[in-house]
Amino acid sequence: MKHNFCLLMATAIILTACTGMPAPAHTPAPTNTPTPTHTPTPTPEGAAPPCPTSWTVWKIKNPLTGHETYDAPPEVKACVKACYLEQFRAVAPKNIEEFDPVLYNRLLGNPPHSPPPEVVTTVQYERRVVAVLGFAPDGLSCRVADYTEGGIVKTYTWPQRELVKEEELPDAVVVYAMRYDQAMGRWRIHHPEGQKYTALAEHELPNGIPEFVVKLYGLVEE
Repeated sequence: MKHNFCLLMATAIILTACTGMPAPAHTPAPTNTPTPTHTPTPTPEGAAPPCPTSWTVWKIKNPLTGHETYDAPPEVKACVKACYLEQFRAVAPKNIEEFDPVLYNRLLGNPPHSPPPEVVTTVQYERRVVAVLGFAPDGLSCRVADYTEGGIVKTYTWPQRELVKEEELPDAVVVYAMRYDQAMGRWRIHHPEGQKYTALAEHELPNGIPEFVVKLYGLVEE
């Protein structure tokens, strides 16, 4: 019982201190309305849907801590989630046959003719939850908590596609910063300047993804 309570509190800390929690049902008072100045770039077939170009964020109180944070409309959060998963899978597809060097360079913001990486890592999960939370007051940045269970990582040489390593990942929640790219008209994983590892926080989940997180945000269908 004590172990489960500590796990619940650790997960709550990840959600609250790093991301915030969803708002209770109420009619929020609007704050800022971000209005990007560029038209979103066309989205290729099968890619993440076009993002809203203007939206309102509002203050909410975290139900566990009482701390104030900001929330955004469901369609904005859905687009953040779709862009995050698209960018994640461009770097780490589910299998080596899905790796696309052109998409890899485009979504990472590399020049179109940049050479592909020498090795490619694929990742498959048994269960996954992606929660979009904790928007900034201007509505143009937020955080994503990525909960995963049963991860299998395989590393291949590229373009030979030779398997060189396979390993299991611990069940964990990893928090990333996301920022709206006005030039591209889409959300992107933010890479802090001078920081090689992009995650804001990481915490292992000995008992897997807490069921209350699954109920709040739903499983990712991959």
